[in-house]
Parts: sequence; C-alpha cells; structure tokens
Amino acid sequence: MKFLICSLTLLMFNSYSFAAKDDIYLEYGIGASKLFSFNKESNKVLENYSTAPSLKLLIGSRLNKSKTIWFELGYSYNGEMTFEDVSFNSQSFFAGLKLTTNPMKSFSMFARSGAGKTQSTTSVKGQDATSNQSMHYYGGAGLSYRFDIKRSGALEIQHINDGSSDEAINGVFLSFNQFI
Repeated sequence: MKFLICSLTLLMFNSYSFAAKDDIYLEYGIGASKLFSFNKESNKVLENYSTAPSLKLLIGSRLNKSKTIWFELGYSYNGEMTFEDVSFNSQSFFAGLKLTTNPMKSFSMFARSGAGKTQSTTSVKGQDATSNQSMHYYGGAGLSYRFDIKRSGALEIQHINDGSSDEAINGVFLSFNQFI
C-alpha cells in the first residue's frame, strides 16, 4: 500500500509541477502473456503452461516539459495460465519511466522500465489456492502510431521479472493512448 501511495503522490506532484498543460495520458491495453524463465530447467516446465489474456491500465505524465521522458503509474492483470491440474494468475501495480522518440509524430518508438508489486495466486485442483506477494521489475519496447493529436495506438512487447525467483512473464500488448 505504501508503494501505491508514494507512486500516486509522485505522479500528482509531477503532473502539476513539471508537466506542461494537457500532457497527461491514459493508456489501456489488451494482450497475451506466457510464463518464462532464463533457467533452462525451470523454463521446460513453464513453457507447458497455457497463454493467458492480459489487461493493463496506466496513467502517464511527461517530466520537465520533455516530450521524450514520461513517468507512469499502472495496473496489470494476467489471466489464468494452466498446466495439468495447476493454474496461475497475477495482478500488479507498478511505476516507471517511459522514454520515447517524439510522440507527436505519426510513428514513434518507445522503451519503458520500472518496478512494482505483484500479487500472484497458484491453485492445484482439489487444494486451497496459495497467494504470494513479491516485488518485480519490468521492461518493454514498442512502436506507436498517432491517430490524431489526442489519440494513438501502440504494439508493445514486455518482460516482467519476479524479484524473488527466476520466473517471469513475457507479454505482447495492443494499447490505446488518450491524452486528457
């Protein structure tokens, strides 16, 4: 909860103190996620899990009136991934930075990274579900297309790594941005 309150405070501070007027945006996206590990032995098991639908919602504000550096605060949900009698899902709150080429051009590229808190649930058929909270870090890159002055769409690949294990989630998202 402290993480969320600190992140919201920082976003509000940056939004009103440093951002130029009307340079706050909402981003919402849908995608697909898959469990992954850099450890080859772990990955042999994780690759058997199904691909899951994913959702994300975030708010961003540019820093120091820069068109290329943005602060973001968001939420993501990874749907149920199953293998045999085991299912796994997760949700996360996160904060980070987004670096982009000029977002006012028709096409732009971006990279984002940050950290957050993840709540994951694992359940085995016939047993009680177990929950786990952990810190994570993430990185992503993508291509954005501007529809008009206020709206754009983006295709992004993302990697979310659990800070307490070698497990991660790889995802791909189709997102829509709306300046507010």
